[in-house]
Amino acid sequence: MVALFLHLGAASLFINAVLAGSGTLKLDFREERKSGLRKRASDGYLAVPMPESPDRLSYFVNITAGTPPQSFTVKLDTGSSDLWLPNSQGCAAENVHSACEAYGIYNPESSSSYVQVSDKPVAATYGIGTTIGYLANETIGIQGAEIFNQVVINAFNLTDQQGFGFLEVGYAANADSLLKQNFTRGTLVDNLYDQGAISRRAFSLYLNDRESGGGSIIFGGIDTDKYTGELVALTTSPNRKGIYDHYAVTLSGVAFNSGVERKVLSPANMTSRVILDSGATASIFPEAIANQLIEGVGAVYNGALVSYFVPCSYRSSNASVEVTFNGAGGPTIVIPMSQLIGQSLAMPTRLPPTQQASWEIPSLLRSAYLVHDLDNNELAIAQARISSTSEKIQVLPSGSGAIPGVVSTDTVTATHAPVPTAPPSGGLFTINPTATAFPSSANQPSFTLDVAGASGGSSTGAAQTASATGGASGVPDGSMLLTCISTFLAAVLVFGGRL
Repeated sequence: MVALFLHLGAASLFINAVLAGSGTLKLDFREERKSGLRKRASDGYLAVPMPESPDRLSYFVNITAGTPPQSFTVKLDTGSSDLWLPNSQGCAAENVHSACEAYGIYNPESSSSYVQVSDKPVAATYGIGTTIGYLANETIGIQGAEIFNQVVINAFNLTDQQGFGFLEVGYAANADSLLKQNFTRGTLVDNLYDQGAISRRAFSLYLNDRESGGGSIIFGGIDTDKYTGELVALTTSPNRKGIYDHYAVTLSGVAFNSGVERKVLSPANMTSRVILDSGATASIFPEAIANQLIEGVGAVYNGALVSYFVPCSYRSSNASVEVTFNGAGGPTIVIPMSQLIGQSLAMPTRLPPTQQASWEIPSLLRSAYLVHDLDNNELAIAQARISSTSEKIQVLPSGSGAIPGVVSTDTVTATHAPVPTAPPSGGLFTINPTATAFPSSANQPSFTLDVAGASGGSSTGAAQTASATGGASGVPDGSMLLTCISTFLAAVLVFGGRL
């Protein structure tokens, strides 16, 4: 069977009194980067500008660390559980130095609140590389709230990383810093709860659409104006050892709706384990589903770019991809094709050894409103209300009671995938897809790619240098009209994962 992988001694904690009235902590994401922090004390919670990266692959929050405070912009990640910051040694490499300067370089020697707690370094591995550093206690500031003795990784080695730190809000069982040294200190979410800043170890996530420039994460609360329909609770799926280490649920269906007809792409009785991860950046479907999706959207494969392209006209179409969770009667999230279309930029499609097609820059989470309930091992999901400007925040009550407004569903047991064979290093896998020609239309925005480079015009942006000659790739020889690459933004679908 295949699996689907959709890709933060006891620490004391102090939260400023501004949190006490509401029992929630809210962080806003923004596409533009802003300096400093701002307080929304009148709302009884905290809001922090959270810029989205220029490539719209990641979501960031501004925090401070140390005494006196040092400013950082760090990536939000729900797939792991550490908080780490790059120091000057880690930022010395040429490939990360400029990014480190922009996002912040940690100087523990300048912080009176820094206390290293272990001489043995720990390593945290991500899809983009590995971070190595020392465990320490530090004072962390988030929009005026101070968290004392929060565990951080003082990172001195950033192998293939991108020059910024991580603020991770996953299960404690997925904390590299805590597990690898039998460390028992809590994660950020644990500490917020243990100190009484929030009533339940839970948070809600609203990413919003690509054009809005912002979303929010609310610790200890939900915003009922940010979703439509029912908020359905799904029981999270443990790993093979029975440990809850990811926000994993059961995927039971994938369908493509052209706006005229609906076609189911997944096999009957599908029960694949899917991990919902805001920090993931690549999407991989099994070959059978990918080929049907490629055919359904009329995508064209370019061998030189190792990419699939679809007409930009999909941006204004009613077509969508539908994903269903927890079997018959479970919730279905509709992902508009407008959210799956990237810019006019060819990004390589990385193919795993099982010849599955990969769709980079994921987007499922933008279409969903999620409530992560760690105390009760549930993940509630609803269709996101895109571009909502109003808010109606409710504090999540303590205990094992249902989240307000939630409708529970029957538990469906997910099927784990076999461990895949590791791909060869340094290369891309090849497949031989059937080329599908774009329908010719003078009204379609387009550009032409040829052997020498990009030529022609596009209403959506400049083309990238590429070859359009086909051969084994299945792409017709000569120039061809290529418009938008079909991509997923802000989540990951991975079949054949190791979980």
